[in-house]
Amino acid sequence: MAFSDLPGRRVALLVDSSASMRRGALWRQALDAAEQELAGLNPQDDVALYTFDDRLQLQVGFEQESLVPGKAELVRKRLRALEAGWGATDLGGVLATLASELEATGDLRQSILEPQIVLISDLTQGCRLEALDGTEWPERVKVSIRQVKPTATTNAFAQILTEELQTTAEDMRVRVVNAADSRKDQFTLSWGLESGASVRTPEMPVYVPAGQSRVVRFPRTPEFAQADRIELRGDDDDFDNNFHVVPPEKRRSTVWYAGRSAADDPQGLLYYLRLAVSGDLVRDVDIVPFDLEKLPSDSGMAPATLAVVARRLETGEWMVLRDFLTAGGVMLFAPEGPEAASALTDLFEDVELKPESTSNPLSGQYLLLGEIDFSHPLFTPFASPPYSDFTKIHFWKHVALDLKSPSVTTVIARFDNGDPAVLERRQGRGRILALTSSWRPADSQLALSSKFVGLVGALLEITSGAADSPVRLLVNQPAPLPDRAKGEPCVVISPGGTEQTLTNDEELFADTTRPGIYWVRSGGAETRFAVNLPALESNTAALD
Repeated sequence: MAFSDLPGRRVALLVDSSASMRRGALWRQALDAAEQELAGLNPQDDVALYTFDDRLQLQVGFEQESLVPGKAELVRKRLRALEAGWGATDLGGVLATLASELEATGDLRQSILEPQIVLISDLTQGCRLEALDGTEWPERVKVSIRQVKPTATTNAFAQILTEELQTTAEDMRVRVVNAADSRKDQFTLSWGLESGASVRTPEMPVYVPAGQSRVVRFPRTPEFAQADRIELRGDDDDFDNNFHVVPPEKRRSTVWYAGRSAADDPQGLLYYLRLAVSGDLVRDVDIVPFDLEKLPSDSGMAPATLAVVARRLETGEWMVLRDFLTAGGVMLFAPEGPEAASALTDLFEDVELKPESTSNPLSGQYLLLGEIDFSHPLFTPFASPPYSDFTKIHFWKHVALDLKSPSVTTVIARFDNGDPAVLERRQGRGRILALTSSWRPADSQLALSSKFVGLVGALLEITSGAADSPVRLLVNQPAPLPDRAKGEPCVVISPGGTEQTLTNDEELFADTTRPGIYWVRSGGAETRFAVNLPALESNTAALD
């Protein structure tokens, strides 16, 4: 039979250009597989080239009239100019779209040719296929599969859990996942910076069996607060070994302190309060004495959003703090002795002290926190297990009190004997919080607990509001741009240093085609957002 007697075909070469195709020699294999298909074309066949990740992209189209001499060479040339990208793999959606296009051609000559899709892909378990569910496949459209396979199959990836990206904790929870066909199970994690920076943290070993995942606590100490990625090492391919995160922006906070303890007294409140804020990753906290002679109006004492009071206030001091609270400030009362404890009734008019108001009746006994409102912002960071366990903190002394009825004061936490441990009442637009036991070592173990730093951080979040959560995106998701004055340009710097200037009417930046940290400059201000690979793309075990 002569070539002219064979039925003609419309061959759609569909080449996977998703991020998983960056592994080893997969892209080279894909080009070789495409070359074999081009070499096998008959004179009456037509060919088109498509690539795909999470979307279908036409590279070389079918001809509308007749075959152009050298069409195969045109496809080869285009293939040589391409490379694998960073997108996810929506195989089901792409196949359904392309099949519909081939079936629906209105060109008479093209409709005579038999449509065929030649799929060239690594066919991993991470490719999405749900779009094919319920899809009626066109009977005429045939699919041939050319699967490319890596020689080394170990692949693992790490990602910070979403809720951890909004916390100020020095230890972050990181999930490490190992592909089902991996041959290794030992990996390391470290914090890193953009390429070119020399700072890297020590590596932490992680053991994850093939096909499993582990959630580990990964330290992020203040000296590495500006690291912008987690780096995983130990697998065969590095295409997904970085998880990018925008470093926290430092904010300035001023705390007024009214107390009698000295800053260098390890038995006092101020000593531990300063320690708690010294390693804050997102704030520069300045603790200043509350001094009426240096009020903000006199440019002597910086304005504050938090006041920590540990002693009885003078009339003039209370008047200043009352205005401070009415304007939206927050005050924490933590009595540093019996005299200060008696001032609770001055701050909370609906509270009355019990006779045994300063210590437990039996020496050596202690109380625990037994009932906590984890919906309150002071305790919200501890709402999830195992952080909600406060049973290791002993309280030896506390102010025993009752709430009158009716009462406007709220009890946020109680001891296991039922006595209030943390109180709150509103004052204007602000609030007063009070502890019935302080963090002095003579009163409790609170200051020596790992919970203390988190509680101080949560208190500062209440006073100043949480920082805006940085934008976190996946590859090819558009990024919202900041509001700007009419006619003002916006410059976006992509990973690798490419700059794009956007006009005023553009609200989204769509060119998030690679993972990394993107900088946005507008109106003299700079912001950043992080773009990462979808987790599914790292599920590189082959489909069954």
